[in-house]
Amino acid sequence: MSINYSQQEWDQLVAKFPSGTQMTGTVRDQQHYGVWVTLDKLPKVPALLEIIHFQIRETDPKHRITFPEDYPAVGTKIVSRIMVWAEKPDQVRLTQLSYEEKMMLEIPSNFEWLKPWEPYSDEGNFVLNEFHIEICENHTLFGMNVRVVGRRSDCDDVLFITDDLQKPIVVVHLTWTGKVETDPTWPDTRIFKGWQDLIDRCLIEDHRKYLLDE
Repeated sequence: MSINYSQQEWDQLVAKFPSGTQMTGTVRDQQHYGVWVTLDKLPKVPALLEIIHFQIRETDPKHRITFPEDYPAVGTKIVSRIMVWAEKPDQVRLTQLSYEEKMMLEIPSNFEWLKPWEPYSDEGNFVLNEFHIEICENHTLFGMNVRVVGRRSDCDDVLFITDDLQKPIVVVHLTWTGKVETDPTWPDTRIFKGWQDLIDRCLIEDHRKYLLDE
């Protein structure tokens, strides 16, 4: 894949997506040294996930992938993080998320929704679009990639998974004004460090109040 970026354009990409930025992409080619990935947000930039940086196997966190037959197949969707950019327009190298980090991105198999919370599929990105409209530049969630996974049935609280491992799970009370909120504390946001934290500090508490109000 040829690079058609000027040095200035390349530097702007590096600044916009610094090392550590989480990326999703699709495996397009396998080599003995790793796999080439087409990144969703940077499809024109060659992205190499090297063998030494392959993710620990989910079935056994102590076992690392070491053989080409263990590589993700062409067409496989992967989640990775930018490790380093080439100084000049060339390529970006990736590292996959750790076992613990990847688990944070998925709803646990034994997760139980408690009323009034329920799973929500944001078909058409209706909620996601409103989220990006409302978040102002100084808001704690500005610039984050988020995914809608749940919503309260009795109010406008929405549950998101983010790409920031310091703020992996957030509950946002959308205002539905259809415009950017000028106050950086709005829309009101609660941050949770993991699924158990969400259950302990949000779902159980909301469920109790819901039962009392019935």
